[in-house]
Amino acid sequence: MRQNERAGLFFALAGFAVLSLGDAVIKSMAGLWSPVAVAALRFTIAAVGLGAFLLLREGAAGFRLAQPRAQFGRGAALAVSSTIFITSLFVLPLATATAIGFTAPMFTAILAALLLGEPLRRETLIASVVAFTGVLVILRPNLAEAGWWAVLPLFSAMTFSLLIIGNRHVAGTASALAMQFWVAAFATPILL
Repeated sequence: MRQNERAGLFFALAGFAVLSLGDAVIKSMAGLWSPVAVAALRFTIAAVGLGAFLLLREGAAGFRLAQPRAQFGRGAALAVSSTIFITSLFVLPLATATAIGFTAPMFTAILAALLLGEPLRRETLIASVVAFTGVLVILRPNLAEAGWWAVLPLFSAMTFSLLIIGNRHVAGTASALAMQFWVAAFATPILL
């Protein structure tokens, strides 16, 4: 078990590093491509790559689609969230957009209570207020300069939390690999 925890931690750290590098590359593309085109390319590559890997790993059975409306909702939430976040990267400093994006867990806790009926504990509310205050403290010098553009990563965080809630809703209906494929497969045509 200890080995699995270390491997999981390594993969999580590697994933966050790759995402950060990806955000920096996207930031460098500001003005060259539209945010929708960047997101469409990102998820087209993901859908094709994950689809090939899913076929190799699970065969045709891996493509069994469970709860198509929920899968569509996950893809739509990811498409909207990504497009808005990429737009924010084009108009805000990278650190500012990313820091505001870290409000997603707070929205997830609140929306999970409203949409899934999960309990919203007092501790969760306190942690959310403290975390949001921390985001504001970190951003204080840049927030006034960002102006209304700061709403973009905030809205992106809200729509990303809908993806997380959708993930919870469809959990266990397919493998983790199939779930990753389906979210990219539904996001791609929406963006195209």
